[in-house]
Amino acid sequence: MRTRKPFTWVITYGGHNGHLTNPEPLLAGVQAAPPHLLHIGHDTPLPNSFGPFEVRDSTLVRLTPEQALKRTAAIGEMLGRFREAGVKVIIPYICNQTIAGDPERRLGMWEFYDHWEEYAEMGIGPRPGADPTQWLARERNGRPHFNYEMRHEGFLRMGILRWAPCCNNPYYKEWQRAVVSQIGRVGYDGVFVDNCNLNCYCEHCQRKF
Repeated sequence: MRTRKPFTWVITYGGHNGHLTNPEPLLAGVQAAPPHLLHIGHDTPLPNSFGPFEVRDSTLVRLTPEQALKRTAAIGEMLGRFREAGVKVIIPYICNQTIAGDPERRLGMWEFYDHWEEYAEMGIGPRPGADPTQWLARERNGRPHFNYEMRHEGFLRMGILRWAPCCNNPYYKEWQRAVVSQIGRVGYDGVFVDNCNLNCYCEHCQRKF
């Protein structure tokens, strides 16, 4: 009977700032027993939910383009340390059913959209041709669909709303391509995409149906 070493898959999340601000505890564990695949949290150049922001004291703070590039470089350096410790494959997490912000106050994803061109150096391409309000999944009556009811603790994130975009929307797909492209360029081997569900009656979904 042939035997082989087990395929080890370690999943670890460190909040919205992930392990980037303090990778040492995770690095120590990796050095002691390197997994084949390390699946870490939200340490991506452009967090999928709201773009070039960091969470500081439970508040979203938009990074300057220079800070966003510095964050990207820091992620690459962190991944290099994990690989030196023996990890073969590293992937981050994204959720394709969440954008966070406030279209009225232009916060979160909407604030990023208004400043999109400032981040051209990151290679994210031109600004999508429709406001993020037009990326959202829809109910039959045309109103935005929410995956979380308003009373659910996941509905509010840092004082801003958690919206459900439509993965068939061409403008949201442009954003997703930009996110994943950055993930590949910074040195990840792939990406874990969560919440691949869809409840939508928007024009794009109806056309595909």
